[in-house]
Amino acid sequence: MTYLVIYGDYGKQFLEAYKAILGASRNGANVGQLIAEFNQLIGLARKGRVEDVVAKLSGIVDEASVLGEAAKSAQLTFMVVAVVSALVLAGVFIVFYVKYRYVIWRFWSKLRSRHKVYPAVSVRKSMIIDPEVSAVILALIVVIGVFAIAQVYVSGRVVEPFSEIGLLGPKMKIGDYPTEVVVGEKIKLYIYLGNHMGYPVWYVVFLKIGDRTTFINETVPANIEPVWSYEVLLDHNSNVTVPITLSLNKTGTNVRLIFELWTVSENGELAYHNRWVHLWVNVTKPPI
Repeated sequence: MTYLVIYGDYGKQFLEAYKAILGASRNGANVGQLIAEFNQLIGLARKGRVEDVVAKLSGIVDEASVLGEAAKSAQLTFMVVAVVSALVLAGVFIVFYVKYRYVIWRFWSKLRSRHKVYPAVSVRKSMIIDPEVSAVILALIVVIGVFAIAQVYVSGRVVEPFSEIGLLGPKMKIGDYPTEVVVGEKIKLYIYLGNHMGYPVWYVVFLKIGDRTTFINETVPANIEPVWSYEVLLDHNSNVTVPITLSLNKTGTNVRLIFELWTVSENGELAYHNRWVHLWVNVTKPPI
């Protein structure tokens, strides 16, 4: 299912801007402002105000490229500084240990002057227990440790990535949902979306009207045409609460309002994101 057809001739430009934002984010750039601009352009395109969309999307691509290269250079500089600092620290430690280790023991002996200290006679059995070798090994451990920490710091990997979708009632709370509505009556709800995937994600929410026979699970979306949609690009560790006002045009018992979460990939494919929320309502005729 290709998503680009929704915006016609402008779909390609939206996708290029999306790719550029993802690339800059992977390089460690702060893409918050670019994401805000991208979402504004989505809103304009949905309203048909596309006069300056292409030019602005091209600007997003250019700015994302600049930010991405700057962030990549900053990461490289950070890694070099971290490794050099670790090596210098390890070198200082080795020199200090080799040159002054006996001074430390003499100082310790003076502090313990009331106690007798007897030299121990031992035979060196292995290079592993040699003080200099131990110091070198310890220094290597320090270097490797600093490098590993730097890698984790720079990469910002997410161990368990996930997305969130939630349905809130008219008062933006869980649990105050309407259960009985009248045909044509306006229903106000809120959709909550959260991104914890480790990178910016282009989300699409579809509203589908079903009933008790409608099948849906984590892998199969409802086989119904959507009657409403919302889309937004969310950065990692960000969320949005979206107000929804809708009405139903016919009566029914156990009408199922299904909100499905979908995502747009880098190649423009729209895919079900294995998450949904729903609300059961009874729709009655208006009073005479």
